[in-house]
Amino acid sequence: FINNADPFSGLDPAKLSSWRADLKKLDDAGVILWFNLFDDHAVPYGCKYNENYRKYATEIVNTFKDLKHLVWVTQEEYRWTTGSQSACTQSDNDQRQIGLASAIRAADPIHPIATHHMGGQAMAFPNDPNIRVFGQQTTKNTPEAMHDDAGKQGWGNWVYVMAEAHPWHKDLIDAELNNAAGRAPMRRSQWATAMAGGYVMMYDAFESGDPTDAMFDDLRRLKLFMEGTPFNRMAPLFDDALTTAKLDGTKYVLSNPAQGLYILYGDVNTGKLGVRNAPVGNYSLRWFDPVTGVTVNQSGSVVAGGLASFTKPAGVGPEAVLYLRKQ
Repeated sequence: FINNADPFSGLDPAKLSSWRADLKKLDDAGVILWFNLFDDHAVPYGCKYNENYRKYATEIVNTFKDLKHLVWVTQEEYRWTTGSQSACTQSDNDQRQIGLASAIRAADPIHPIATHHMGGQAMAFPNDPNIRVFGQQTTKNTPEAMHDDAGKQGWGNWVYVMAEAHPWHKDLIDAELNNAAGRAPMRRSQWATAMAGGYVMMYDAFESGDPTDAMFDDLRRLKLFMEGTPFNRMAPLFDDALTTAKLDGTKYVLSNPAQGLYILYGDVNTGKLGVRNAPVGNYSLRWFDPVTGVTVNQSGSVVAGGLASFTKPAGVGPEAVLYLRKQ
């Protein structure tokens, strides 16, 4: 604001210009901008959605909506239970997000709109026509719990983003900087989330020390691998469905049996990866090492009975991924 102590003083053109210069560089580089209109605690115009919120959202959106790689987020941690928001009812907090999303969509019909839920909360807006991205802060602190809890809560008719794993990811960055003990669990937590149908953000990079280049490389490899597959045509398996499907060293599964598409992931001591009840036929196999990026292409087949079991090739380490596509 022109006067940060007075939200009615209007938006500061110089500050918006400064933001734009930085965001344009990121946008030109293809970086996704996760743009929070409000931080946690912030209710500058009161608990209830009103015309001042609409005007604020409209001005912000009109300033930046020409940027290409952009996700609007109505508010970070919008159900915050301490500070300013604690005086607001849950209904008021929810309705404020709905109103902000409506204002964003009126000004920008193109870019996706998210809300950010804290503390492992489930998606609060499953049927809102404007809010189609669910950013979750999970409180889990193992890859297995990240896959099970965050993934199942996030899976639905929206895009799920594991926006924060706080404070666990912060602790892992510290552990990696202090004694090289955080990279592997960080990487496995990210793969666990991706194999639960979610997108992953690197969080806490500036609340701790910066992640190492190797940690960023792990995330880049995950991105590039997934972009080389039709992952959006597959669904994650949980609970009994996962237990029934996985075979050999497989831990998580993304699948589309009708189209003969599978991504299988094993995190430790993987000698084979496999899945049950796969369609009979010939398959292309793409093995991938999440630690090094080594890729090995093979072919294989599934015979009567549907047991798809494949031995990991040399060059791929004990943490391994296999993309199967029926030919």
